[in-house]
Amino acid sequence: MPPANPNTISHDRKTIAGLLGGIFLIVFLSFGPVLFAEFLNWDDDTHLYKNPLIRSLTPANIKKIFFTPINDIYIPLTTLSFALEYHFVGLKPFVYHLDNLLLHLGNVGLIVLFALRCGLSRWAAALGALIFGIHPMHMESVAWVTERKDVLYAFFYMGSLIFYHAYLSQRRWGFFLGSAFSGFLSILAKPMALSLPLVLLLCDRLWKRKWDLRVLLEKLPFFAFVVPIAWMSYSLNARMPGGEPVSSVLIWIWTFSFYPMKFIFPQDLIPYYVLPKPIHITNPEYALAVLFFSLVVFSVIRLRTQQWFVFAIGFYFVSIFFLLRFDDLGDISIVADRFMYLPSLGFCLGLGLVFDRILASLKRKDLSLRILTYGVVSIILLFLAIKTHLQARIWKDNLTFWNYVIGQNEMIPRAYNDRGVALVGKGQYELALTDFSQAIRLHPQYIKAYCNRADTYLLIGKMDWALRDLNTVIQSDGRSVRAYSMRGLIYGKKGDYDFAIRDFTRALELNPRSAKDYNNRGVTHKKRGDYDLALRDYSQALQLNPDFYEAYMNRGAIYKLTNRIELAAADYTHALRINPHSVEAYTELKNLPRQESDENTTLRGLGPTE
Repeated sequence: MPPANPNTISHDRKTIAGLLGGIFLIVFLSFGPVLFAEFLNWDDDTHLYKNPLIRSLTPANIKKIFFTPINDIYIPLTTLSFALEYHFVGLKPFVYHLDNLLLHLGNVGLIVLFALRCGLSRWAAALGALIFGIHPMHMESVAWVTERKDVLYAFFYMGSLIFYHAYLSQRRWGFFLGSAFSGFLSILAKPMALSLPLVLLLCDRLWKRKWDLRVLLEKLPFFAFVVPIAWMSYSLNARMPGGEPVSSVLIWIWTFSFYPMKFIFPQDLIPYYVLPKPIHITNPEYALAVLFFSLVVFSVIRLRTQQWFVFAIGFYFVSIFFLLRFDDLGDISIVADRFMYLPSLGFCLGLGLVFDRILASLKRKDLSLRILTYGVVSIILLFLAIKTHLQARIWKDNLTFWNYVIGQNEMIPRAYNDRGVALVGKGQYELALTDFSQAIRLHPQYIKAYCNRADTYLLIGKMDWALRDLNTVIQSDGRSVRAYSMRGLIYGKKGDYDFAIRDFTRALELNPRSAKDYNNRGVTHKKRGDYDLALRDYSQALQLNPDFYEAYMNRGAIYKLTNRIELAAADYTHALRINPHSVEAYTELKNLPRQESDENTTLRGLGPTE
């Protein structure tokens, strides 16, 4: 039978509002340090500050957002949220972190509403939502701007569940459409919303609906939009077991057990985990995982009549199932705290229910026992809040973040590489070179570390050392666009123009949409005196990237050299529109030979702004 109408639920609204206010305050204080964090060089560049898709809200660019996966993940709504922020505030980290935290608070509030509609008491709902709100495993999803997709998809996901309950209670199709539309927005924010139709079936069971044809048919609209949209990401990332069958099963069981075990004992939380080695049952980590998995299976069989226990386990499994791995990806992390953000919901509400029942059962018992129990629950909540607050501090900046990761595990090549990039940004080149070299020692085929080390050698004038690294990369991986691009730049600096053009051409064969390589090849053609070829390359670069300041300046210089003054003026004007503070563009425009044309009169009215 469907759950009771929410309008008949006799909860004291003032009490609930007071509880929510207290929960919001505790959660806000626990996560407070993230508001002062910077962007990280851990995917924030790809998703945000180096992502050209967020720089414009024109209809054409919004269309491009909805047709372009980021890092092989289809998350257009998340990218659009970044574009809106960029439009209004630019790249101010505080605003992006604040919005992530506000979305997290919104999710906590929606969880309270959902729990009440599931029949939990206001205290159980509040406890469950508070555990969700302050659990340190959720720090990654809130503190990391890139993981906007977690808090955003969860917000619409919870909205879909609440609308679905309203539909069952009032039998109004408007609520069903609201549930479907919220689910649609959720899958546009992150592919993990793929689990929504399965979770709706779990809710049907929790709310004691009889599974029949009608119940199944209701889920078809959700499957109709969830599956094809999620497939756009999963088809690019799905992997099949490739190793020994026993090893594959052990890895799958380990990943299944990893999340609830970390949820119960949130110690040693690291943003970047590696698979335990060796992959064998004699390894204590795998033995413990098998034991835990067996206990879960036994408990589900034994407690299958306990609605909330089954719901909690079921919610976790159907939400995380698509991220459980079979294969060893080497140094690539196959588990992450952020994957547990919404899948932990059932566990949080289950704990809230257990704590509430324990506390309620002690109301008429010995006072000292009641005080002890309240004290234990308070200590658990205080531990979670303090752990979360401390965990928030590691997201302060790149160096703090990667120092923490390396302090937890000194065998992660990516941590040394990305810390090296941060050190380069601070001008600490020798320390950066040490980190890149350590990354290469740990992972001798680490292409990105070789390229970063070569880049750093260039910054300190060691071109031959940079060439050595780039030659190593190209010999081991003949498809590294970055290596060819960088080597082309070095050859250009050394005056070996034929070799430079050859490398830029090879880079463009591998990536025909690289505006940067067209521009660099154009520069090399100009140095050789091949102005027509240079113009062709600059024009192609601008066709690929209409906001390419350097390409406009370079093409304008060729037009000036060849006495095509109006075209030169137009290019310098475009450059000024892209970078209004450019003294160089303003000076070039001002110093062009004067021509009597209305266009030039207008162009000469532009200038750098203070």
